[in-house]
Amino acid sequence: MKEELTLTEISRLYGYTINAAKKWQERGMPFNTNTRRVPLKEGTEWIAKNIISPLRETTVKEQIDVEKLRRERALADAAERENQEAMNLLIPVGYVEQELAEYCGKVKQTILQIATIDALEILESATDQKTLKNKLREIIERRLNEVGDMFENAELGEDEDEEELPLMDEPEQEESEEDDEFDVS
Repeated sequence: MKEELTLTEISRLYGYTINAAKKWQERGMPFNTNTRRVPLKEGTEWIAKNIISPLRETTVKEQIDVEKLRRERALADAAERENQEAMNLLIPVGYVEQELAEYCGKVKQTILQIATIDALEILESATDQKTLKNKLREIIERRLNEVGDMFENAELGEDEDEEELPLMDEPEQEESEEDDEFDVS
């Protein structure tokens, strides 16, 4: 008999899927990364101890209760995420994708403009390879800095006609001329 088994062979041996065997590997089942195989003796012992024994030690009712608890926790986590998103404590993935796509588009556009807008400047500096290389580096750095400045100065996700709302309901304090003067008495 073989001294080592592939994940496929070990999953078939115990009647599980290959994905289950991969999860066992992630959980710590002995695995030889050089041969990409499971040592037969150590692997069998690990599966008996970590997979088969727990199945024998728990009843079906206990397993159902554990799964129900896991489901309830997942539902509670989902509800908490929804509440956090409603309170604007989380950034929606769609918003991040949109802003990132817009920024990457600006980077691409700026880099592509080098060939058209800066072509004359590049050709004028093409006296030798070193000068050309330095000029290209200078132009690329300038363009990337422009993109960085556009990103820093952008009002991310805010419309121009929206007013900025205060974060908390704090009473507005009116400044009077008396507050600006010091009482020296």
